Amino acid sequence: MEWNNDFLLNYDTSFGDLDLKASVGGNNRVVKFESSSINAGGLNAPNIFSIANSQQLSASQSLSEKEVNSLYAFANLGFKNYAFLDLTYRTDISSTLPVGNNQYDYISAGLSAILSDMIDLPSAFDYFKIRASYAEVGNDTSPYQLSRAANLQNGGFIQLSTSAPASDLRPEKTTSLEFGFDTTLFNRVNIDFTYYKSNSFDQLFRQNVPQGSGIATKFINGADIENTGIEAAINVGIFTKGDFQWDVNFNYAANRGIVLELAEGLDQLNYGGSFMRDFRLDVGEPFGSMYSRGFVRDAQGRVIMNDNGTPAVTPGKTVNVGNFNPDWLGGLTNNFTYKNLNLRLQIDMRQGGDVISFTRSVASSDGVLGITGLGREGGIRFGTDVYTDETPATTANSVDPETFWTSIGGRNAPVGEAFTYDASNIRIRELTLGYSFDQNALASSPFKTVKLSLVGRNLGFLVNESGVDPEAIFGVGAQNDGYEAFSLPNTRSVGLNLKLGF
Repeated sequence: MEWNNDFLLNYDTSFGDLDLKASVGGNNRVVKFESSSINAGGLNAPNIFSIANSQQLSASQSLSEKEVNSLYAFANLGFKNYAFLDLTYRTDISSTLPVGNNQYDYISAGLSAILSDMIDLPSAFDYFKIRASYAEVGNDTSPYQLSRAANLQNGGFIQLSTSAPASDLRPEKTTSLEFGFDTTLFNRVNIDFTYYKSNSFDQLFRQNVPQGSGIATKFINGADIENTGIEAAINVGIFTKGDFQWDVNFNYAANRGIVLELAEGLDQLNYGGSFMRDFRLDVGEPFGSMYSRGFVRDAQGRVIMNDNGTPAVTPGKTVNVGNFNPDWLGGLTNNFTYKNLNLRLQIDMRQGGDVISFTRSVASSDGVLGITGLGREGGIRFGTDVYTDETPATTANSVDPETFWTSIGGRNAPVGEAFTYDASNIRIRELTLGYSFDQNALASSPFKTVKLSLVGRNLGFLVNESGVDPEAIFGVGAQNDGYEAFSLPNTRSVGLNLKLGF
């Protein structure tokens, strides 16, 4: 349940060439969560759904509450409708942070100017706008992170939380700086470009700790992570007149994240994972590194081999096997129109980044992948028959496939490096063929426009380096990036779309 109480005051005026719009407001937000459940643990008599018929009755109850009080103000100042200044300020007080650190601010300032309306530009420029902005954003956390929670269990037992609290938590803070421009050239080329840089301070993490300490994780303020990148979109009207028209749109985005600093005394920080891979932050290294078990290598990077022909593997998840972040993302859309017919093709591209496949680890150990059929009569050699891009430190002995694949795959202690793949791909995101009915044909109907389209989405890959769908992820959240585990394939859909205009 969520309660919101708001007030807002607006002011709007003009001073000659200046236009001013300003607002002041506030908000009180209370979020309450309560749940109760009863589990029968099976039924003594079948199909009699009664609590009295329970085999082993158990109950659970949970609750949480969070309150945030906010005050905010924002203003827009315009000059001659071509230069604009936007200012905002907001302050929050959260119940989930300690009293001394429970207030955090949001600040932003943005300046934009339409140069094509201000000054005379070369005739090639139909429109040109520049913009710059700066922003600070704060964030709190979920309730009950300041004290170690005690949970009452069935039978009257008390179970302490496995996560240690942090009584001196600070709010997260992100600062960002952005520059960009929008322009139209020759009345047919539109360009939108943005450069940004952001730094996230005092991010909240659960740090893994040794099990002997009696807890599994410790809640801390962890890192300063910097992101820089560009975003660009270009639209070109190649043919804009006549029966046949064609325009092309290309968009591109690239981001680089790096860990600049961790909590005092830390050079690295584990912030989650599973039995196959861990996520770890290392000072000076890119954000998004995945660590897993890997091949043991010599000083030259060659793989150390066991006597039975299997590669030696590390006992723990100590090998950086890849990074789940792409180098860049892009999209290309072609839109063709001939008289009443329209054809639209959208292609999405991803370059770089890695994905770990737990599915392939298990399937290889069970001998159901095609590659596990190699050498079932004569054996296989590492570096020659399989993993041909690796170089053994010594001549690899022949080994039967079952011994080989069960030594690196499986469910319990898989070697993540052996099942890490390049997530680069090019896919047909959407293909649409449409027909717009002629106005004369609609003269006696109640419709002004009618368009019928055949639409196909997620039709397939043109290129897929990994052999799995990197978008078919294990789940949502930062700890599920770059990980595929028995994921269902994404759905290919084909359907009809009818648009009626009145």
